[in-house]
This record gives sequence, C-alpha cells and structure tokens, in this order.
Amino acid sequence: MKLRKRRFPSAMAILLAVIVLAALLTYLVPGGEFGSHTDPETGETVTTLEDFRFVASQPVNLLEIPVRIVQAFLNGSTATIVLTYLFMGGGVYILTDSGAFQAVMGWAVRKLKGNRLAMVAGFTTLFALVNLVLSPHSFVAFVPFSILFARAIGYDAMVGVAMALLGGAVSFSTGALLATTVAAQTMVGLPIYSGAPYRLLCMVVLLIPTILYIYRYGERVRTGGRASLVAELEREEHAGAAELPSEVHFHHILTMLLFVGTIGLCVYGSAFHGWTNVELSAAFLVLGIVVGLLHRHPLDEVLQMYLTGARNMMGSAVLAGLAGAATAILNSGGIMYTIVYYAARVITVAPPVLYAPVMFTMHLIINCFIVSGGGQAAATMPIMGPIARLCSLPMQSAVLCFNLGDGLGNYVLPYSNQLISYIEAGRISYGQWMRFLGKLFVIWVALAWVLTALSVFVWG
Repeated sequence: MKLRKRRFPSAMAILLAVIVLAALLTYLVPGGEFGSHTDPETGETVTTLEDFRFVASQPVNLLEIPVRIVQAFLNGSTATIVLTYLFMGGGVYILTDSGAFQAVMGWAVRKLKGNRLAMVAGFTTLFALVNLVLSPHSFVAFVPFSILFARAIGYDAMVGVAMALLGGAVSFSTGALLATTVAAQTMVGLPIYSGAPYRLLCMVVLLIPTILYIYRYGERVRTGGRASLVAELEREEHAGAAELPSEVHFHHILTMLLFVGTIGLCVYGSAFHGWTNVELSAAFLVLGIVVGLLHRHPLDEVLQMYLTGARNMMGSAVLAGLAGAATAILNSGGIMYTIVYYAARVITVAPPVLYAPVMFTMHLIINCFIVSGGGQAAATMPIMGPIARLCSLPMQSAVLCFNLGDGLGNYVLPYSNQLISYIEAGRISYGQWMRFLGKLFVIWVALAWVLTALSVFVWG
C-alpha cells in the first residue's frame, strides 16, 4: 500500500488550531488587571507591579469560537487590514497589467549587468525605506512583483517574498518613525520621533545581514548548491528565469511617475497628517482607475480588472481576519495583564547588565499573546516605564526593547497578520517559511540583545 506523503498544515489550519488553543488558555491562565496610584513625590498617576491584582477569569466558551471569528472581521484594526488588502490588490493588479513594473525591472537588471547582490540589496532596502512610515500591511499586493523580479535574476519565490517582507520587517521592528513608536514614547513622556538616529542605525545593522542571508540562499539555489525550499511551487508554475521586457516606453514612465507620486503622497500624509491604511487604500483605488484609463481601457473593463485584483487578495484577507480572531480571544479572556505582570517580574530579578536584553526578550514573549503593536504598547508601556526607572534604564531603551520585541516576533508567529498574508500571497507554507527564516531569526535576536544593551550607553 502506498503511503500518503505528509504535508505541513496549511496556514488556515494552523490559525484555526491557534484560535482553539487561545480559547483553552483562557481556562488555564488566571485573569488579572493593573490599577494605578499617585506618586507622592511627583503627584503623577503611575502604574507599577504593586498595582497588579488577580481577578476572576473570563473563559471563552468553545462553542462561541465561530462567532468570535466572524466578530474579528468587524474589529476596527482587523477590518482595516482586510479592506486594505482588497483595495490595494485591485489597484496593484491594474498596475501589473500596465507592464510598467516589468519594464522598469528589465531596465534595472540590464543596468546592473548581473550584479545580483546589488539587485537584492536595492530591492530589499526599497521596502525598508517605504516602511519607515507606512505599515508592512500596505504592500502585500506587491508580492507578485517581488517574486517576478526574483525569478528574473534566477532565484525562486522564497527570495521574492523575503525581499518584500523582511526589508519592511527590519524597518518596522526598529520603528524609527513608526506610529507604534510614537504611541509608546507618548506613554512614557518622551518627545515623538526622539531617538530616531540610533533606531535608524539599528535598522542598518539588522538590514545588512538580512540582505546577505537572502542573497546567499538565492545564490545557492541558482547554482545548485542547495535545493529550493519551494521547488514544488516552482515546478507547478513552470517558473524558471522569468523574461522581462527589453524596452521602457513613455507610458511606462508616466505610470511609474504616478505610482511614485502616490507613494510619496501616502508617506507625506502618514508623517504629517496622521493618514492610515484607509487613506492609503483610497489613494490606490484612484491610482488603479487612473492608470487603467491612461492605458486606454474602457471604464467598465478597468473596474472589472479592479475586482479581479481584489479577488486575488481574498485568501490573504481571510487569513488576516483569522489572525485577528486569535489575538482578540486572548485579549478578551482577561489573561493579557497576567502575562505582562509575570514577564515584568523577571526583568527586576535579572543582573543589571542584562536589564535591557531581558526586557526585549520579555516583549518578544508578550508578543506571542498581544500581536498588535498598538495593543502591546497600551498594555505594557505603563508598566515597563516605571520598571525602567526602577532599573535606571533610559526610557528610550525601554521603547527600543518594545519596538524590537513587538516587531521581530511578527515574522515567526503563525497568527501574525504581517507574516501570514505575505506567505499566502506567495503561495508559501508556514513550514517552508520557518525552514528559511529560522537561522536569520536567531541572528536577529542576538543582534537585538547587543543593540538594546548598547542603547543604555547611547541614551544613558
């Protein structure tokens, strides 16, 4: 009898298992909450470990899980992410049809004359730069372009997803100009955007090994030094080295100018006017329609193309909603602050030289339960701030520990919106992704320990 080959569970199966596990944890972990008190010396209202108290648990009924999943799609932040994928998908699909990206990629490959390291570095850095202000959620629809570029230089889909995702991952995790950093700094009384130069340095320190790691994997696959982790996918799509256009025409240049202008507008709006993914989605809705009409498609045809692009992103959108359900169940169970309390206690018993690395590690652990950056900032910074003062840690170091702990974990957790939507868009399984990322994640964590420890001297 022929045995069936075991396959790694799909992303949806993993998420459903995590949702059930999250519900079970609400029965096992006691509930807790933090109060506050007035500091007699400053007169300020503060929260410390002494203000924690256990409360009655709020277990999630397992029979309610289907309802909780549907409710997650209505949650403000999750609903915004889901709609961003759909609206961005429609606009980017029309951009794909224009051929402008393909033409510019072909031009870049010819100009660099086979310098694949420069190509990987440039493409990955580009995603890092745009994610200084914008969230990685905003660029899931560009994964097919990144894969096309990777295949054009002889690599595979894994390299394509990695360039798009990990450039943004490093930028997001150091948080030089990000909204979550602003929120955390505000909570501990720091000026917004303060400490940005050292955070930018941290981004560069993490970005360099990330680029080299992606390049090394791609070269080993191209030269036959190792098998592609997504060999089956490459065979299914008859990938090979993709061919790119040999000429760039005027309408390609005009399309790219419109695209760059739209990105610039979104960056400006996010930095100075508080724009979110809602405004970004609206901008790409307009961009897609304008580009379609520019290429002389009838309006009805343009709208049909838009719907096709949105349909192509439906899988990523559904997975984003399921990931939101897992986080919502953990939050609603009343166990979130209990986890924060015990994590914070570990920091106070560590040797002083390890305070910052241990605080980063605790945020990494907390991120397993509070994946949302804004949610983790709200839950942890009112407690981590006073602990940082108690341990004589600079407040900037405490925020950096939060940035790195909240950020880096998002690229290994199977219920992270940022991860699961990218690998779904690239048709890569979670198991394949972890086989690729595992060693790099260890490098990231080691560098984060060093960077947080050094930050004490930089900001102290």
